[in-house]
Amino acid sequence: MSLEIRIIDELKDKTFCYVKLSWLIPPALIIGGVVAWLLGCYSTFYVILIFFFLSTIFIIAFSISLIMKVLKKRIKSLFELSEKVTILNNKLSALFNMTEAIGTVKSMDLMLKIVTSEIAHVMGVLGTSVKLITEDGKSLRYAAAHGVVDDIFKNKIIEIAKSPINRKIIEGDPFVTGDVNERDMFQFGEELNAAKVRSVLFAPLKVEDKVIGILGAYCIHPDRFSGQEVDYFRQAASLVAIAIENALTYAKVENNPR
Repeated sequence: MSLEIRIIDELKDKTFCYVKLSWLIPPALIIGGVVAWLLGCYSTFYVILIFFFLSTIFIIAFSISLIMKVLKKRIKSLFELSEKVTILNNKLSALFNMTEAIGTVKSMDLMLKIVTSEIAHVMGVLGTSVKLITEDGKSLRYAAAHGVVDDIFKNKIIEIAKSPINRKIIEGDPFVTGDVNERDMFQFGEELNAAKVRSVLFAPLKVEDKVIGILGAYCIHPDRFSGQEVDYFRQAASLVAIAIENALTYAKVENNPR
């Protein structure tokens, strides 16, 4: 069990104890008041004693309320920290798996299957895709797709001249939108809409200064991708581009042995 989880569990146990103690305060005040009234009829000393007791109870109750507020804030902060650490660990694990695939997997198809699956899992998206620029530079072909978009993009070709969005990405800029209904921007907008895709994120696959394709992510939630996710996606795209370049180089060596 991690340190963060142990601390959170400990604070939760302490908070529960304080809550149980706070439940005793209202009955104690009522009983104390009745006893004070009864005993006060006979002795001023007992009235002073009960008054001191009730004052102590009030101070304890007030202290407990302050402690509980502090504990709640600490528990909330620790929960948020724990979630962030988990997300970071998942992202680092995905990057490690992709790096491992670069060095060990020589098959282009298998390598792309691994990286698209890892990216889709860690980002929690509906699907991912890899488009590669053809040798003549006029088209993009879908080399891999994971998730529901696999059936949409299988064996599809995009004419770059007819796709403003893809031309922009090939120039080197990432693209993110929460609306896939822009038909002039998306050649497969109707298919994506039918698959309930609402947000998309694209990043160029760049090796040094050359763009060789586009990495895409698709989500059912509108405006899904934050600035941090865009940055992470660009890092993942860089690794995917290196993996593709290595696979292509290996294929050339295999096909042209000396």
